[in-house]
Amino acid sequence: MRLLLVDDEKRLTDLLKGGLAGEGFAVDVAHDGSEGLWLATENAYDVIVLDVMLPRLNGYRVCARIREAQNWTPILMLTAKDGEYDEAEALDTGADDYLAKPFSFVVVSKQELLAQAWDFAFDGDPNIVEVYISALRRKIDAPFGRSSLVTVRGAGYRLGD
Repeated sequence: MRLLLVDDEKRLTDLLKGGLAGEGFAVDVAHDGSEGLWLATENAYDVIVLDVMLPRLNGYRVCARIREAQNWTPILMLTAKDGEYDEAEALDTGADDYLAKPFSFVVVSKQELLAQAWDFAFDGDPNIVEVYISALRRKIDAPFGRSSLVTVRGAGYRLGD
């Protein structure tokens, strides 16, 4: 899977590139919005990870211009801005999802998903996780002909290629 990472924090991009490459991704990096926009429009990517606060052209504008060019590559906004209005603006400009920094590379188990999504008193069927994972796959994988949400037997789920 080929990924474009657009972020001006060089230390973070090195960390992310290493972590993503370790998971099997081919990663291209841009350190400003103009370069990121150029790469996004000149190359085919499976996903674009885009910071909001970028030099030369901010992430909101990059995202909007990618969408104006009829490029429907999934875009994940990754940013230190974690307010509701920031998230709403990112989604309004065409981003598919929004993740606030800091974050982690952890593989997530079904028990962890149940504990985080429902309270400790949940006494329903734990297979509800599979129901939601299936719905998520229909939304993020099926329209693009890929399998990016991978089941790791006995461990949980991870993003894959």
